[in-house]
Amino acid sequence: MSRLGITFEQVELAAEKILAQGENPTIEKIRNLLGGTGSNTTLSKHLNEWRSQRLMATRDDLPAPHIPPDTVHAAVNRVWKEIHEEASLQVQHTREQARAEIEAIKKQIDSLQQTNNSLTQERDSLQQFLNQLTAEKETTVLDLKAVSQQNALLEERCQSLNQQYQIFKRESTARLADISRLHQQEKSQWKEHYNAFQNSIHQSFADIKNCQDTLQDRYTLEIDALKTEKQKKEKSITQLTAQFQKQQLQIGVLKTNCQQLALEKKQAIDLLAEQKKQIIQVLTTEFDQSQIRENHMIKILEDLHKNIFNEKNEKRKNSKKNNKNKQNNEETFLSRVTS
Repeated sequence: MSRLGITFEQVELAAEKILAQGENPTIEKIRNLLGGTGSNTTLSKHLNEWRSQRLMATRDDLPAPHIPPDTVHAAVNRVWKEIHEEASLQVQHTREQARAEIEAIKKQIDSLQQTNNSLTQERDSLQQFLNQLTAEKETTVLDLKAVSQQNALLEERCQSLNQQYQIFKRESTARLADISRLHQQEKSQWKEHYNAFQNSIHQSFADIKNCQDTLQDRYTLEIDALKTEKQKKEKSITQLTAQFQKQQLQIGVLKTNCQQLALEKKQAIDLLAEQKKQIIQVLTTEFDQSQIRENHMIKILEDLHKNIFNEKNEKRKNSKKNNKNKQNNEETFLSRVTS
């Protein structure tokens, strides 16, 4: 069951009783007289209503449960005068406060109107900026398509260079195989010549040995003939020695030619390796440059998207802040109007 509140009649009786005692009725005195019950709002409302009725009533209309003695009557009049003066001051103060609040409300309405105009301008500006961002986004999409096309062209060029490199590699391998085959053929030919020369030398030594054996067998019988032919044999031996030395020189020339061929083969291999290295460096440089350009374009696009995202967040925060300020101003205005 709900508790009943303090009524106007209870406050009126308590105020009249306090006034009859020669005291000024207040909220605390009325609450104490009513047993400590009643809120400040309720007691203040009924007490102000009682004072208003007292101001509007004449002395004959005032409630008089009994005729007080003169001293009490004088005290009542004194308290009544104080109450009247206090009520007049309170009414004047209330009127001034109301006028000040009305002026403040008017100023607040003007401020809200200015804020509304500013927000409208800002909305138009944001709409224009949004249109600009949309146009920039379309331009960025076109630039991205152009970059993609350029990357496709670069990839086609890389594939073409790779095919050229494979062709050059196959040609170089075939050329090296031809050089190696020619070298083996020449080596085989020189080896055959060398073997034939060695056989010729061995045959000459065999012939010389056979001659020596024959001369040794005939030495006893042909000692005198050998002495006469000694010069011829020595001359023949000298010629054979000269031929042998000449053949040795030819062998040295053949060895030199073999070494020269080996050196030329090594130089050809080194030249092919250097050309291969240069081609790889050119391909690597072009690929790195294309990669750097691609990374640069990606970075530009990322920075652009990041700036757009940050600007949108900043605008969203400002919009929330303005809405919150506007809501706070409206709540303040409503609270003041209500009070």
